[in-house]
Amino acid sequence: ASKLKIPVLLMHGDADPITSYAASQEFQKNSNSFLTFLTFKGLFHELHNEPGEKEKIVGKAVDWVKEQVAAV
Repeated sequence: ASKLKIPVLLMHGDADPITSYAASQEFQKNSNSFLTFLTFKGLFHELHNEPGEKEKIVGKAVDWVKEQVAAV
């Protein structure tokens, strides 16, 4: 995580039963300024498929990409 050299967006639902939310938190703790970690309380593994959440999740990702492009 500390060796990241390009911007990375890590999005994780804290109720994800498939991948370790704790591991994502640890990765974030060990990362540098290239990582953006977004937590989604109560959401599961496929964030963009959560009922009623698709626009919010995709919107967050699109906004992050726009920020990265604007910074170049």
